[in-house]
Amino acid sequence: MTRRRPTAGMTLVEMLIAMTVFAVVLLITSSGIVTALRVNRVQEEATSSQAKLRRIVEVQTQELRGAVMGAVSDYPVRSDSDSISFGLLMGDGGITVEDRPGVSWGSANNSFVYSSDPDYLDEFVGHPAVMVNGDRQALLIPVITGAPAGDRLNHNGCKISIPYVDHTRLYRARALGMRHDPDDRTLYQVEYDTDAGELVETPIAFDLTEVTFRYEYASADDTVVLDTPRRDSGGQLLITYDDGGATYELARLQLTLGTEASEGRGERTYVSHIEMRGLGNDDRVASPQLCEGGGTSGGGDPVDPGDPVDPGDPVDPGDPVDPGDPVDPGDPVDPGDPIDPGDDDDDEPGGKPWGGF
Repeated sequence: MTRRRPTAGMTLVEMLIAMTVFAVVLLITSSGIVTALRVNRVQEEATSSQAKLRRIVEVQTQELRGAVMGAVSDYPVRSDSDSISFGLLMGDGGITVEDRPGVSWGSANNSFVYSSDPDYLDEFVGHPAVMVNGDRQALLIPVITGAPAGDRLNHNGCKISIPYVDHTRLYRARALGMRHDPDDRTLYQVEYDTDAGELVETPIAFDLTEVTFRYEYASADDTVVLDTPRRDSGGQLLITYDDGGATYELARLQLTLGTEASEGRGERTYVSHIEMRGLGNDDRVASPQLCEGGGTSGGGDPVDPGDPVDPGDPVDPGDPVDPGDPVDPGDPVDPGDPIDPGDDDDDEPGGKPWGGF
């Protein structure tokens, strides 16, 4: 009779050892998978952050490169390390500005202009404008408030502060500003809203820990990088200035944007260098000034005070008139004896006087 051999199997100890090895292998594998997923997520976030910063920089770079003749300004916000303003020209080659008769240039709230199409002046109303004279001095008018006639434009509360020179022209423009608020980490675009009649801030980028503007001035042999734009003693922005026998021009802007990386991994930054159009160009203008009394209140069209009346030369009063000798009044007239009214018709009491009824 043949005996059957018992079937071999795993002991409990062997099973525990196998399960332990499997758990270790699974732990190592899962840790690798989790690490790979985390690295992939961090990379995606970094790529997304860089792409976001790049898009913001590209948009703002395109705007800044179109700044009026390579200049920055102080309207609608002051140009500084965390804010900047500039103007963008609109339309065609502008219209001719004519000199005002008399001495009213610079004191009136409107400007005489010439356009072959008087209706074209209506397109200026409600928008900022830039005036450039023949000496390449520029003036930023916050808003054109009206076109009451075919030969003039009103700019309420804004008096022209640059001199009139031949070939002065007026251009339609957009006055844009960018301002970073570190408290809410938001970048705002600031622009005058013609419907609201006031400056309006629009958020254009969020979660920005840094927005920094730096200003590169270049000469023929040197470059100077400043945290704030160069200004004269009166606080006016300078696009060009002389120092040490060399002339420096605003050549580039450095725009640095920063955002916080995930999981406390520090900050990611993106730096762009923006060429300012006009470097070395003889047609480049000075940084646009803001007109005197340059408010943005609507207030309707101002009444044109007209040109001051020339009083002319004073009239010569001549020699005083000789009054001559006084007239002799002569002897006084004798009034004669008083007229006797006569006796009463009725002397009794209660009687009626003469002439009574």
